[in-house]
Amino acid sequence: VDRALETYALLKQRTDELTYSQAQVSLLQALIEMAQQSHSQKDVLATIAERLSHAFSADACTVQQVDGDALGSFGSYPQDTVRADTIASDPILQAAIAKKMAQCAFNIPADETLSAIPYYQTAGLKAQLAIPVLFREQLLSAIVLQWQQAYSLQESDLDFLNLVAQQVALVLQCTGES
Repeated sequence: VDRALETYALLKQRTDELTYSQAQVSLLQALIEMAQQSHSQKDVLATIAERLSHAFSADACTVQQVDGDALGSFGSYPQDTVRADTIASDPILQAAIAKKMAQCAFNIPADETLSAIPYYQTAGLKAQLAIPVLFREQLLSAIVLQWQQAYSLQESDLDFLNLVAQQVALVLQCTGES
């Protein structure tokens, strides 16, 4: 019986890893297809947000364009879950933009500074990750993933998200409106 339980646990782990790998490949394929087809910038931003939200089991995702110091258009999933005024004042996003490095808070209620911000309280956010999207060291946009429960990512997930950010940069360049 113990051997059967060990075998089952191993098979389940491998199945989960295979499913996750297939989701990663599917996401990259979708990004490549977007780059090859002509889409409006707004549709591309929303589609990227939707794909990333599903791929990382996020409750919400926003792809926010950045033009110098100003925030540009954005796409979000689910649609209409993010308002421009709230995302503009998001300290995690602002830090990612300023530092041009991924910034995260995987347990917002435990952080005294972040837990006091009304935006996080109202939205019920417990975790957030913001990743800058750079093309030739120029900041094009930022990806913001949000969860309503505490969340953590493995280092391999962060590596994959950085790869995705590079692919998103290429997609935005190919749509020609960034």
